[in-house]
Amino acid sequence: MFKFKTFLAIFYIVSLCDCDSGPLVSLRQGKLLGRYFKTRKGRIISGFSGIPYAKPPVGELRFRPPIVPENWNGTLNATQPHNVCPQINFYDTENPIIGNEDCLYLNVYTPWIPEGKCSNLSFPILFYIHGGSFSIGSGRYDWLGPEYLLDQDLVLVTINYRLGVLGFLSAGDCILPGNNGLKDQVMALKWVKENIATFGGDPQKVTICGSSSGSISVHLLTLSPMSKGLMRSAIIQSGTAISGISIMSRNESMKFAYQFGQRFNCTIGTSEKLRKCLLDIDPYDIVREQLTFAVEWDSSIVPFTPTIEENCTKVFLDRHPSELVQSNDIVDIPVIIGMVPYEGMIISAG
Repeated sequence: MFKFKTFLAIFYIVSLCDCDSGPLVSLRQGKLLGRYFKTRKGRIISGFSGIPYAKPPVGELRFRPPIVPENWNGTLNATQPHNVCPQINFYDTENPIIGNEDCLYLNVYTPWIPEGKCSNLSFPILFYIHGGSFSIGSGRYDWLGPEYLLDQDLVLVTINYRLGVLGFLSAGDCILPGNNGLKDQVMALKWVKENIATFGGDPQKVTICGSSSGSISVHLLTLSPMSKGLMRSAIIQSGTAISGISIMSRNESMKFAYQFGQRFNCTIGTSEKLRKCLLDIDPYDIVREQLTFAVEWDSSIVPFTPTIEENCTKVFLDRHPSELVQSNDIVDIPVIIGMVPYEGMIISAG
């Protein structure tokens, strides 16, 4: 499911411009210092990494929907890669688990530069959601860089969102409704709507795009009432919300949640007790046990994915996507659906 290469040049490190100082912008949250990048064809662009779009989901905020972040004092250094969300690291056996729960950051890359005379320009936005079976991946610039796309006149936004158990645990009720990773994506889209004009972007011209589980996320965003009005169009690459791993029923999600809790002696009756018990578990232990848990299930099943929620407040998805599509209860926007090369090779390779 996870792509080693897409047209966004995953895992390719971008060339940096040798400039004395970086671009500076002012948001309602505070000031941001970015850095200049050089694209494949030598174009100088502005890049801002690690912009917080939600409060760190730590402590009591674990398993909760995202919350608007605090403002900061002074100037935030947005020149370095940010934390990835906790996940298995398949590329380094010496560091099998990486990441930090303080990971809800996004990145903005724009042709606009403060020294330029393009303040009146308004570029379209490509909002890219990474794939990785809802379990791995990141929007960091050394994983998803701008050096190809920013040869064109557009603004690229990449994001992190919570993964695996930490992003999709659901007990099928309003205590642990699930889909927090998707609600993170909605929060990031709201941030774009409110702030992207500062970077030379047009908030009315947002195209959401993703591949694999990122593609499933894109399709779900076009179906969810939470994200209406936040995008103009969508590009779905290798995965839809009605494909195999996309959606768990409430009963399936509840079963997985309580069975996972048993690994930490957390099955003690109610979802609130389960939630409180899991709050005390180290996130690396959760990720480590998540892999063991997944291996015990059929290889076609990813146990912690989007789910159908109870009729609670801030519901992302209350019906199965196929039902929403058949009832035509969906947002009316242009959509391109396709497939990236070598989709499924990770499965056929064993």
